[in-house]
Amino acid sequence: MLALDIFWNSLILWGSPMILWKSLTLLKQHTDRARTTSVNFRC
Repeated sequence: MLALDIFWNSLILWGSPMILWKSLTLLKQHTDRARTTSVNFRC
């Protein structure tokens, strides 16, 4: 049981930054896409 807890803790510890980075890149792509579409609508 202890090994499982250590496994989950390490997974969360290493997984969180990756998930955060991925969500940030997805958010950036989304905002870039929204910006380009708004520019297209303006033109």
